[in-house]
Amino acid sequence: MAPTALKDMTQKIIDVLNTDATLHSTVKTWAFGEPISTVILPLIWVQLEGGPYKWKSVHAMQQVLRYLVVVQDRSSISRDAAEKSCMDLMDLVTAKLKANPTLDNSCRYIGFSDLENRPKKEADYAIAEIQLRILVEREYA
Repeated sequence: MAPTALKDMTQKIIDVLNTDATLHSTVKTWAFGEPISTVILPLIWVQLEGGPYKWKSVHAMQQVLRYLVVVQDRSSISRDAAEKSCMDLMDLVTAKLKANPTLDNSCRYIGFSDLENRPKKEADYAIAEIQLRILVEREYA
């Protein structure tokens, strides 16, 4: 059995997150990878980082892919406002992924690897960015 294609897996992650009513109504931009130009925030982007293959037998293989799910928001008022917004959105992201660990049967399971906060400054705006690294296990038979 062939696994879900890489671009389809990335889109599936975005689609699953976009089914959350709050994320759907709040997030203004969804993207494959970090956008190269200015976008309307809040933003969620998903990027494939890669991952190892592991042979289970002559005819079966397993792959654990690393994906980055990133939430960005900004505020001209205060860093606190941007950070709190980002944290609220990331809480929804983790809850949605935890509630659907097979991404609608697109993979064997997903797990969380690490979370990182990367605040930035752009002109007169405080930019908050939280990155969640997830692991997606797929099997080839």
